[in-house]
This record gives sequence, structure tokens and C-alpha cells, in this order.
Amino acid sequence: MSGSIQMIVGELGEADEDDVERLGPAYDVGDTIGKTGLQRTYEERLAGEAATTIVMVDAAEVEGGEAPEVTEENTVASLDGSDGESITTSFDMGVQNAAANAIIDADDPAGLVAVRPSTGEVLAAVNVPGGFNRAFEGQYPPGSAFKIVTYSSLLDNGLSVDATMDCPEEYELGGWPFRNAGGGEYGQQSVSEAFATSCNTALVHEIGQILNPETLQASAEQFGMNAPLDIGVTTQEPSFPPVDSTTMMGAQGIGQGQILTSPLHMATVPAAVADGSWRQPVLVTEPARDDLREPQAIGNAEALRPMMREVITDGTAKDAGFQGDVFGKTGSAEFGTADDADEDDELPTHAWMVGYKGDVAFALVVEGGGGGGSVAGPLAAKFTNAL
Repeated sequence: MSGSIQMIVGELGEADEDDVERLGPAYDVGDTIGKTGLQRTYEERLAGEAATTIVMVDAAEVEGGEAPEVTEENTVASLDGSDGESITTSFDMGVQNAAANAIIDADDPAGLVAVRPSTGEVLAAVNVPGGFNRAFEGQYPPGSAFKIVTYSSLLDNGLSVDATMDCPEEYELGGWPFRNAGGGEYGQQSVSEAFATSCNTALVHEIGQILNPETLQASAEQFGMNAPLDIGVTTQEPSFPPVDSTTMMGAQGIGQGQILTSPLHMATVPAAVADGSWRQPVLVTEPARDDLREPQAIGNAEALRPMMREVITDGTAKDAGFQGDVFGKTGSAEFGTADDADEDDELPTHAWMVGYKGDVAFALVVEGGGGGGSVAGPLAAKFTNAL
């Protein structure tokens, strides 16, 4: 826990020539400065401003290497310095502790981020093991956790919540066969059931019928993709590359293809459904920022909420152990190449669980963990149950 926060706060170190060039003449090589994290970003605020006195001296005196004497007569100007000012982060230590305790015993590397839907404030960020801030800097395909965005796009572009979807074992789009996890098939389903069971084939069919690459990309960008998150420390920009085929559109619609994102970004996705608007995440609350992106209204958030609730009560996360009113989406995101596949030609998968409970939204990834519902789900349940 403390290691995750320490990585974000950053470390002090000695200024080098590049630092002095960046920070200006008030600094010398060897001065103690913030080298990483928030301490680097807010160095000048935290350190304050040095007092400066400008004196007029004889050139020969300076060339002799002696420090000039400062007197009232030779002082041209005096500029008062200022004390350093603190910054305030949005971390909530109760939420941070719940997050740390939830994933501390994860069998594989894991990252968890929690944000407040109503404000975008980052409440927790945890990495197990430490040493790499995968919560902010990890790059992963989101898998079926991304279907929140895709269903939002479908609802925005004509899909009715009362529609019937068909979930066969296989569906071909653009000449590529899409299948469901475990070879599942569910036949006729409601929209909510198809979302809750995470049926790929039903969703890909609707993508091919209703969406085009531009509308799907626009929805991804409505949820914060293809733009920097810009929270004051290094983050991974969530990327939804343009697609030029219906097959790739289908792949990216189920969170595969060329999409890359992070737990930080994915926590903002269920947060947007909870609040009704996607909000840029905020890590530092004081000084307050005046350059945040305007919130992006999610037009069908009200329709998405019961679908996310059904994931918990009757869908892929029903056995994860969630207590209370939790809304979520599981994801199992394939990664690697054919060389990484097992004897059944199955690629390894990252396990995802995203969702919200009250005014806390979260995203949890377990690297190479396997199933979202079976691996990430119970860890996320441990987190939300402790809130």
C-alpha cells in the first residue's frame, strides 16, 4: 500500500544539469529537488521561491573569484522569496486500505484503482507487487470490460433495450469467426442477459448491423480514450486506434483488437455510468485545476445501470461474493501470440473486474490471471465488501 502511494508521491534527489535547465536560475546542480512523481511535477510550489538580491559590482572583483559584498549602496533590487506550499491529493485512506487488503494476496501481478464518480477524484491506487505502477502505467487490452462502452454506443445508435439478441456458439463478421468464452451459446437473450453473460457473438452481430468504425470510436472517445489523462504523474494514455475493417471493429468492440488501456482509465468507465457523465480523473485537489476537460454526458447511462447490476446478480460475477448494491462488468482479455497459446489453442488472458458501489467506482486487473469472473471478481468483491 505505502509503496504504491510512494511511487505516486515520488522521490527527492540531486538536481542535474537537465533539471537546472528545466527549473531555472534559482537552482544549482546538486540541489535537492523532486525527481519523480508529484514531487517533480509540483517542485516549484513545494519548494517555494528563493529571495533574490541584485547587486552592481566591479567586473574585476567578480573575475577575481571573490563573492561580492552586498551593501545598501550597491543593491539595485531585492525580491522577496516565498515559503513552499503543500499540495493535497484525493486519496482516501479508508478506500486505499480496502484496496490494498483486497489484492495483497493475489497470485499474479495486480493493479486496482478507485475513483469517485461524482468528481473524478482518485481515491485509491494499489499495485501488487510494487516496483511498477501498473495501476496508472500498465497497458492492457480491456477485454469484455470494454463492452460497457460498446453497449453505450449501440444504445446511442438505435439498439432498443427491449430488443432480442441471439447468442450462437460462433458468429462470422467480415470473414472472421467470433466465439464465446468456453464455447458457450445461450440462444435467444434479452439485451441485459447478453450483457450479463458477456456473449461475444450476439454483441458482434449487433456491432456489424448498427455501428461503423467512426461511431464506435466516437463512443470510445466519449469515455476518455485517445486523449491524455493528465493527472500530474505518468499515466498510460488509453488508445482506441481507428479501424479499417468490420472484423477489427468487431474485435475492438469486445475489447480486443488493438485497444490498450490502464486500470486508471477503466475505473472512469463504470464511474461514467454511475454519474451519468465521464469525468477526467483528478489526483491533486489543492491547488485546484482550472483546465480539466468538460464532463462528457453518457446518454444511456440509466439503461446501462441495470445491465451492470445483472452481471452481479445473475451473470458472470454472480459467484464472486459481492455484497450490497454493486454494479459491474467482468473481462477476460486475450494477449500474446500463437506461440503463447495452450494445447487447446487458447491464448492467456488478463482478468478484469470493473464496477461501482455507491460513489466509489473501481477497476481491477490481474496480469495473466485468467477469468474475470473467477479471478478478478472475488478480489473486487473483497474490496467493495470492505467499503
